[in-house]
Amino acid sequence: MLIPFVECYNILYTYEMKPTGIIHIGAHECEELDTYLESGISKNEIYWIDAIQEKVDLMKSKGIPNVFCAALDNKEHIVKFNITNFSQSSSLLELGTHEQSYPSIRVVESREVKTQTLNNFIRYNNIDMSGCNFWALDIQGKELDVLKGADEYISYADAIYCEVNVQEVYKGCSILSDLDTYLEEKGFIRIKLELTSEGWGDALYIRNEKREHI
Repeated sequence: MLIPFVECYNILYTYEMKPTGIIHIGAHECEELDTYLESGISKNEIYWIDAIQEKVDLMKSKGIPNVFCAALDNKEHIVKFNITNFSQSSSLLELGTHEQSYPSIRVVESREVKTQTLNNFIRYNNIDMSGCNFWALDIQGKELDVLKGADEYISYADAIYCEVNVQEVYKGCSILSDLDTYLEEKGFIRIKLELTSEGWGDALYIRNEKREHI
């Protein structure tokens, strides 16, 4: 996370919003777990989703609960998931400017997957979203599409942390301005942004009514 979770927590605290549960999409190796736990969030209230089965199996072997394997999108279809030699760069999308920015990172496997919408994933797995008020998405250009497939549950979120792009880092990836527009329509406003020189970064959004309440 370019914006450390502790910083996000402190920002949200100023708006009288406390994260009580998390849905983290793009779990990788659950690197944020310790920070989440240190902030007082129960490990049983954190739901991890990753598209790479091997990563999910690894995290389960470490005893981390609520780790699921799923490739999320705005619709359900069969597509190729591109796995890179730096697994955090793996994506449903093909590499765009990423190839020029990080020439040592390349696709080493394209794996056929059946995608799910977040709406259906939540239903299929009987996840209680009532406490999941902090959403984190780190899914290499598919953040907006996944949010569009979560319209039935986005009302549970008070804050959304997203990887964002201002260049076509991945071919056809969501662009920051489009994400801003969509989330504004859903009642959120961006309050923090950190960008890299390679055209991507992270952003924190909060529900606008909470900002206006202060």
